[in-house]
Amino acid sequence: MPAKLLADENIPSQAISALRDAGCDVLSIRETTPGIPDVDVLRIAATEVRVLVTFDRDYGALVFGQGQEPPPTIVYFRHCPASPREVSEAVLALLDDAEANIGAMVIVARHGIRRRRFHQVRG
Repeated sequence: MPAKLLADENIPSQAISALRDAGCDVLSIRETTPGIPDVDVLRIAATEVRVLVTFDRDYGALVFGQGQEPPPTIVYFRHCPASPREVSEAVLALLDDAEANIGAMVIVARHGIRRRRFHQVRG
């Protein structure tokens, strides 16, 4: 089964295309519902059981601070990648080790990756 992703509005269209070309099922906020609130984006990702890919750190505040239901994984790019290709390659690499990322916010920084586990992991 292809990986199910939800690309936040800030994910470049070239990265979305590359992920689709790699066989991922990508729903793009930019294409479907631009401008919706972050809480609604989070709700879509959780309801549709999609990995949320974003440059927006507000999702951490929604999940860890406000107790909103998380999706299986949030991939948060803390830095601005050099190119859309860097985004798609990083996401694909994380999908190769999907089990390690379930139930966590995966923070992708210039010098490495760290995982912050959600308080409640979906069953």
